[in-house]
Amino acid sequence: MDDRLNSKRRQHVEAAREQWKRKLFDMGRRNNLLYFRDMKKGSLRLPEAAVSTERLDAFLAGRPLGNEVLFEGQDPALVASKLRVICDQARANLEEKGIKTLYLAIGLATWKTLDNGRPPAAPVWLVPIEIEVKGSEGTRFEVRRAGERMFNPFMVYALKQQFGVDLSDGAEEDNSGIGPDLNQLSQPIGIPDFRVEMVYVLGNFSFQKLAMVQDLDNLGDILVENDVVAALAGDDEARRALLPQGSAEAPLDPLDSRSPNEDYTVLDADASQLRVIEQVAMAGRSGVVSGPPGTGKSQTIANILAECAARGKSVLFVAQKRAALDVVLRRLADAGLDHLALDLAGADRSKRVVAEQLGKILSRIRNAQGVDAGATHESFSERRNHLNAYVRALHQRRDPWGLSAYDMYGRLLTTSESARLYTRLGDSTMRGMDQDRQVHIRERLKERAALFRQRSSPWFSFDLREPAHAGQAVALLGRPGSCARPGIRSILRPQIQRWPRANAAIASSGSTWLASSKSTKSKFVLSARSWLTSRGLATQHGRNANSAWGASSRNRREAKLHIPRVLLEAL
Repeated sequence: MDDRLNSKRRQHVEAAREQWKRKLFDMGRRNNLLYFRDMKKGSLRLPEAAVSTERLDAFLAGRPLGNEVLFEGQDPALVASKLRVICDQARANLEEKGIKTLYLAIGLATWKTLDNGRPPAAPVWLVPIEIEVKGSEGTRFEVRRAGERMFNPFMVYALKQQFGVDLSDGAEEDNSGIGPDLNQLSQPIGIPDFRVEMVYVLGNFSFQKLAMVQDLDNLGDILVENDVVAALAGDDEARRALLPQGSAEAPLDPLDSRSPNEDYTVLDADASQLRVIEQVAMAGRSGVVSGPPGTGKSQTIANILAECAARGKSVLFVAQKRAALDVVLRRLADAGLDHLALDLAGADRSKRVVAEQLGKILSRIRNAQGVDAGATHESFSERRNHLNAYVRALHQRRDPWGLSAYDMYGRLLTTSESARLYTRLGDSTMRGMDQDRQVHIRERLKERAALFRQRSSPWFSFDLREPAHAGQAVALLGRPGSCARPGIRSILRPQIQRWPRANAAIASSGSTWLASSKSTKSKFVLSARSWLTSRGLATQHGRNANSAWGASSRNRREAKLHIPRVLLEAL
């Protein structure tokens, strides 16, 4: 990277870093770590007289505060109601975000702001606590220390940014007391009108985003060198460096034929999920996976974690809410791989807890037994190959139509009932029906059907109701000047020979039939729907159950199958 690009990238990253810090670090007056205000039910201020120095030191040493301190000089019912609300909010923050927000704030610091607005009221010390409700009626409370106390990091950061004063240098705690004397902080230290009021407040305080602000402050050069960060900051060169080489979408065939010995997915995955796993875990690409709840996002994440771990990679998995972490951890546990994850997101994850968890993980890995999965992989490969062969056969395009079985089934399902044909054509007929043949047949059918829709045609609305009518139609076709094409005569005449009654009708009424073409056109109507389909022929022939036609089931079958087939072949 040349100096010009490096300078340009640095400008992008620095500008983005300041914007990110402003979004993360809330300097507004709604931040209760800088501008604390007593809430009607969300906070509880303890009487200063009830919290003596000796009692405070005992509390910091591990002795709980009871009702005698919490209720002194106050309405017991109101105090109990406030404590329940505070506990409910702390429980919700722990369950939804995985953070502990319940603290005892000691001291409120104030100073003159640069905008001359409402002065801050920032808690100085924050002591993690737990509130235990006792008694059958839930009216007894105990407040215990639950962690290491700390200087308010938001106050320290705000004073350092605004006035260049770092209070953290003198904030090392002393386990025998409350640390630096709060009164010493009230001495002039270069902060206009800085002073500390000695108060004690129970409430919920959250400063988890401050760690990200501090990282943005301390990792300047590292952020500039990182292509992903630079791309997010708007640097075009970094974005081009992250573009995938070749297709961004992994082809499905290699994924389906990959050896099971190279596949470490531990949960079910469909084609789209396999592509994500291949791109992220194996190709090392960046991306965004989106989808509504229940579409397998956490399942895909668990598979990516397993793939990366099997390939010797470390993965940092973060989420905004604790519930998302728990879902992925539970999926890993169901697969017997929960020991691969070191959970650092819990609010109670002290150094001791993390060390114990790490020791258990190492012990389990050290004592793990090897697994012979050869037979399982062989069975898996056989079944997968069988399924893949079925899919290929289903979608393979076949001659002479250039359609697959999948395409043909789809077209059949979209065909209306009125367009269905109940005639079954032979294999040789179907094989000869290529694209050109289909076009030819389609055009001929349109041409024939037009004969029965045009009023100027002698065939307009002609209808065959009985076998005798068919015989008369053949006689009409034999008249000089008939408008019917020879192809239709050649089709109908051999079929009439199968109908005994039709032949008799031709012999008995031929002279009358041939005598009056006008009477013929007005009396007998031929419809394409009735004689071009086997259903129409079957209906008309079946009406004369006592005739020779009705008595011969073989003739009926032949007529239903043979006449439409001959029509198609002649067309």
